[in-house]
Amino acid sequence: MQGNSYSGRGGGHVRATPTGLAASLAEGIIHGTNLLRARLEEQGFPSSDPKRFESEPCVLECVLFEWFLRDLVISAEFWRHCSAIRKALARRLRIDLERSGLSPTCLMHFERLHSRRFTEYSEAFKATSSLQELGTLAWLRIVGSHWPSDRMTMLLAVRATAKLRALHGLGKRYTLIGPIAARLRPPHENHDETQREL
Repeated sequence: MQGNSYSGRGGGHVRATPTGLAASLAEGIIHGTNLLRARLEEQGFPSSDPKRFESEPCVLECVLFEWFLRDLVISAEFWRHCSAIRKALARRLRIDLERSGLSPTCLMHFERLHSRRFTEYSEAFKATSSLQELGTLAWLRIVGSHWPSDRMTMLLAVRATAKLRALHGLGKRYTLIGPIAARLRPPHENHDETQREL
Protein backbone atom coordinates (compact mmCIF):
# COMPACT_ATOMS: atom_id res chain seq x y z
CA MET A 1 0.00 0.00 0.00
CA GLN A 2 1.22 3.48 -0.74
CA GLY A 3 0.33 7.10 -0.10
CA ASN A 4 -2.15 7.62 2.73
CA SER A 5 -3.08 3.98 2.97
CA TYR A 6 -2.81 1.73 5.95
CA SER A 7 -2.50 -2.01 5.93
CA GLY A 8 -2.87 -3.95 9.16
CA ARG A 9 -4.81 -6.80 10.65
CA GLY A 10 -7.93 -6.02 12.58
CA GLY A 11 -10.51 -8.68 13.35
CA GLY A 12 -9.09 -10.89 10.62
CA HIS A 13 -9.34 -8.11 8.04
CA VAL A 14 -6.79 -6.00 6.24
CA ARG A 15 -7.44 -2.35 7.05
CA ALA A 16 -6.94 -0.01 4.09
CA THR A 17 -8.12 3.26 2.60
CA PRO A 18 -9.81 3.20 -0.83
CA THR A 19 -6.60 4.69 -2.22
CA GLY A 20 -4.53 1.97 -0.61
CA LEU A 21 -6.79 -0.78 -1.92
CA ALA A 22 -6.64 0.82 -5.38
CA ALA A 23 -2.84 0.71 -5.26
CA SER A 24 -2.93 -3.02 -4.51
CA LEU A 25 -5.49 -3.61 -7.25
CA ALA A 26 -3.36 -1.67 -9.73
CA GLU A 27 -0.37 -3.83 -8.85
CA GLY A 28 -2.50 -6.93 -9.39
CA ILE A 29 -3.71 -5.65 -12.76
CA ILE A 30 -0.17 -5.03 -14.01
CA HIS A 31 0.92 -8.45 -12.77
CA GLY A 32 -2.15 -10.05 -14.32
CA THR A 33 -1.44 -8.30 -17.62
CA ASN A 34 2.06 -9.76 -17.69
CA LEU A 35 0.69 -13.25 -16.99
CA LEU A 36 -1.97 -12.85 -19.66
CA ARG A 37 0.54 -11.76 -22.27
CA ALA A 38 2.77 -14.69 -21.35
CA ARG A 39 -0.15 -17.06 -21.92
CA LEU A 40 -0.98 -15.42 -25.24
CA GLU A 41 2.65 -15.82 -26.25
CA GLU A 42 2.58 -19.50 -25.31
CA GLN A 43 -0.47 -19.92 -27.53
CA GLY A 44 1.34 -18.43 -30.53
CA PHE A 45 -0.20 -14.97 -30.80
CA PRO A 46 3.14 -13.23 -31.54
CA SER A 47 3.91 -15.52 -34.47
CA SER A 48 0.60 -14.73 -36.15
CA ASP A 49 0.96 -10.95 -35.74
CA PRO A 50 4.21 -9.93 -34.00
CA LYS A 51 3.76 -6.23 -34.75
CA ARG A 52 0.36 -6.14 -33.05
CA PHE A 53 1.49 -8.22 -30.07
CA GLU A 54 4.35 -5.82 -29.31
CA SER A 55 2.27 -2.68 -29.91
CA GLU A 56 1.17 -0.29 -27.17
CA PRO A 57 -2.54 -0.61 -28.07
CA CYS A 58 -2.32 -4.39 -27.56
CA VAL A 59 -0.70 -3.94 -24.15
CA LEU A 60 -3.36 -1.42 -23.20
CA GLU A 61 -6.18 -3.74 -24.27
CA CYS A 62 -4.72 -6.49 -22.07
CA VAL A 63 -4.66 -4.04 -19.16
CA LEU A 64 -8.28 -3.07 -19.76
CA PHE A 65 -9.39 -6.71 -19.76
CA GLU A 66 -7.61 -7.44 -16.47
CA TRP A 67 -8.95 -4.18 -15.03
CA PHE A 68 -12.52 -5.07 -15.97
CA LEU A 69 -12.32 -8.33 -14.03
CA ARG A 70 -11.30 -6.42 -10.88
CA ASP A 71 -14.01 -3.84 -11.51
CA LEU A 72 -16.67 -6.54 -11.38
CA VAL A 73 -15.46 -7.43 -7.90
CA ILE A 74 -15.26 -3.78 -6.83
CA SER A 75 -18.90 -3.17 -7.79
CA ALA A 76 -20.10 -6.42 -6.19
CA GLU A 77 -18.15 -6.37 -2.94
CA PHE A 78 -17.21 -2.76 -2.21
CA TRP A 79 -20.43 -1.05 -3.25
CA ARG A 80 -20.27 1.50 -0.43
CA HIS A 81 -16.81 2.67 -1.49
CA CYS A 82 -17.13 1.71 -5.16
CA SER A 83 -16.87 5.23 -6.59
CA ALA A 84 -13.84 6.19 -4.48
CA ILE A 85 -11.99 2.98 -5.30
CA ARG A 86 -12.73 3.28 -9.02
CA LYS A 87 -11.51 6.88 -9.20
CA ALA A 88 -8.35 6.10 -7.23
CA LEU A 89 -7.67 3.00 -9.33
CA ALA A 90 -8.05 4.89 -12.63
CA ARG A 91 -5.59 7.55 -11.43
CA ARG A 92 -3.12 4.99 -10.13
CA LEU A 93 -3.23 2.85 -13.27
CA ARG A 94 -2.60 5.82 -15.53
CA ILE A 95 0.45 6.75 -13.46
CA ASP A 96 1.72 3.16 -13.54
CA LEU A 97 1.22 2.94 -17.30
CA GLU A 98 3.08 6.22 -17.82
CA ARG A 99 5.92 4.94 -15.67
CA SER A 100 5.98 1.68 -17.61
CA GLY A 101 6.83 3.60 -20.76
CA LEU A 102 3.53 3.77 -22.64
CA SER A 103 3.59 6.89 -24.79
CA PRO A 104 1.43 10.00 -24.24
CA THR A 105 -0.11 9.31 -27.65
CA CYS A 106 -1.27 5.87 -26.54
CA LEU A 107 -2.73 7.26 -23.31
CA MET A 108 -4.27 10.34 -24.90
CA HIS A 109 -7.77 8.85 -24.94
CA PHE A 110 -7.26 6.51 -21.98
CA GLU A 111 -10.40 7.59 -20.09
CA ARG A 112 -12.62 7.40 -23.16
CA LEU A 113 -11.29 3.98 -24.16
CA HIS A 114 -11.70 2.71 -20.60
CA SER A 115 -15.34 3.80 -20.56
CA ARG A 116 -16.09 2.30 -23.98
CA ARG A 117 -14.45 -1.05 -23.25
CA PHE A 118 -16.13 -1.44 -19.88
CA THR A 119 -19.51 -0.78 -21.48
CA GLU A 120 -18.83 -3.43 -24.13
CA TYR A 121 -17.44 -5.92 -21.65
CA SER A 122 -20.34 -5.40 -19.25
CA GLU A 123 -22.84 -6.28 -21.99
CA ALA A 124 -20.78 -9.34 -22.99
CA PHE A 125 -20.43 -10.44 -19.35
CA LYS A 126 -24.20 -10.46 -18.92
CA ALA A 127 -24.79 -12.36 -22.15
CA THR A 128 -23.77 -15.87 -21.03
CA SER A 129 -22.81 -17.58 -17.79
CA SER A 130 -19.81 -19.26 -19.45
CA LEU A 131 -18.08 -15.92 -20.14
CA GLN A 132 -17.50 -17.10 -23.71
CA GLU A 133 -19.00 -13.90 -25.11
CA LEU A 134 -16.63 -11.86 -22.95
CA GLY A 135 -13.69 -13.98 -24.10
CA THR A 136 -14.62 -13.53 -27.74
CA LEU A 137 -14.93 -9.77 -27.48
CA ALA A 138 -11.76 -9.40 -25.42
CA TRP A 139 -9.78 -11.37 -27.99
CA LEU A 140 -11.04 -9.20 -30.86
CA ARG A 141 -10.03 -6.07 -28.96
CA ILE A 142 -6.62 -7.46 -27.99
CA VAL A 143 -5.79 -8.73 -31.46
CA GLY A 144 -7.22 -5.60 -33.07
CA SER A 145 -9.09 -7.38 -35.85
CA HIS A 146 -12.41 -9.02 -36.68
CA TRP A 147 -10.96 -12.54 -36.89
CA PRO A 148 -12.24 -14.67 -34.00
CA SER A 149 -10.29 -17.56 -32.51
CA ASP A 150 -11.94 -20.35 -30.56
CA ARG A 151 -8.64 -21.17 -28.84
CA MET A 152 -7.99 -17.58 -27.71
CA THR A 153 -11.62 -17.10 -26.77
CA MET A 154 -11.41 -20.14 -24.50
CA LEU A 155 -8.12 -18.93 -23.01
CA LEU A 156 -9.63 -15.56 -22.08
CA ALA A 157 -12.89 -17.05 -20.83
CA VAL A 158 -10.98 -19.48 -18.61
CA ARG A 159 -8.74 -16.65 -17.40
CA ALA A 160 -11.77 -14.55 -16.49
CA THR A 161 -13.51 -17.43 -14.69
CA ALA A 162 -10.41 -18.30 -12.68
CA LYS A 163 -9.65 -14.71 -11.72
CA LEU A 164 -13.22 -13.97 -10.62
CA ARG A 165 -13.21 -17.11 -8.48
CA ALA A 166 -9.87 -16.12 -6.95
CA LEU A 167 -11.15 -12.64 -6.12
CA HIS A 168 -14.50 -13.82 -4.77
CA GLY A 169 -14.87 -12.74 -1.15
CA LEU A 170 -12.24 -10.02 -1.42
CA GLY A 171 -14.58 -7.58 0.31
CA LYS A 172 -14.64 -9.80 3.38
CA ARG A 173 -10.86 -9.61 3.67
CA TYR A 174 -10.77 -5.82 3.83
CA THR A 175 -12.03 -3.18 6.22
CA LEU A 176 -11.96 0.18 4.44
CA ILE A 177 -11.21 3.26 6.49
CA GLY A 178 -10.84 6.96 5.73
CA PRO A 179 -7.45 8.67 5.29
CA ILE A 180 -7.78 10.55 8.60
CA ALA A 181 -8.28 7.32 10.56
CA ALA A 182 -5.33 5.80 8.72
CA ARG A 183 -3.02 8.64 9.76
CA LEU A 184 -4.10 8.26 13.38
CA ARG A 185 -3.00 4.63 13.58
CA PRO A 186 0.00 4.00 15.87
CA PRO A 187 3.27 4.02 13.87
CA HIS A 188 4.22 0.50 14.98
CA GLU A 189 1.03 -0.83 13.37
CA ASN A 190 1.67 0.80 10.00
CA HIS A 191 3.56 -2.09 8.42
CA ASP A 192 2.96 -3.50 4.95
CA GLU A 193 1.80 -7.11 4.74
CA THR A 194 2.39 -9.76 2.19
CA GLN A 195 -0.42 -9.13 -0.25
CA ARG A 196 -2.51 -11.60 -2.15
CA GLU A 197 -2.43 -11.27 -5.90
CA LEU A 198 -5.33 -8.99 -6.82
